[in-house]
Amino acid sequence: MTKRRRPRSLVLIALSVALSLALAGPALAGGGLRYHGHVREQADASVRMKLVNTSAGGEFVKPYVFKDVRMTCALGPHHLVISKFKFGRIPVADDAFNAHKHPSDVNAAVDGHLIRHGKAKGRLRVIEDAAGCDSGVLHWHAHTG
Repeated sequence: MTKRRRPRSLVLIALSVALSLALAGPALAGGGLRYHGHVREQADASVRMKLVNTSAGGEFVKPYVFKDVRMTCALGPHHLVISKFKFGRIPVADDAFNAHKHPSDVNAAVDGHLIRHGKAKGRLRVIEDAAGCDSGVLHWHAHTG
C-alpha cells in the first residue's frame, strides 16, 4: 500500500492558519484587546477599555471606563472626585473614537486614537453642573498587556 502525500500548498496553508490563530489567541482572549492606562495630569486617575472587532469587520470600544478623576469646583467643595464613569459602545473609525454622555448632572466627553504596538491616547473632560466642577481637558495614555 502506497502512502499518499498531501500537496505542499495545503500543508503551508494549514501551518499559516495555525500560526495566525496562535498569535491572535492572546489578543482575542476574552473577546477583544484590553487596554489600561493613566491620566497624565492626575496620578490617581486611570482609564481602561476593550477594543472589539465586529463580524462585519468594524471595531468598537466597549466599555471605556475612567476612574478617580478629580475636578475643581467653584460652588461646592474645592474638589470632587468621580470614582467611576463608564461609556458603553463607542464606534471606531480610522483608528479614532469619540463619545459624549450627559446623565443627570455629570457631563463627560472622551476622544481617543489607537496607535501602533497596542497603544492608545486621547483626551477626556468631565463637568459637574450643579456645583460648577470641571476637570479641565485631561490627556490619557493606555496600552495592552
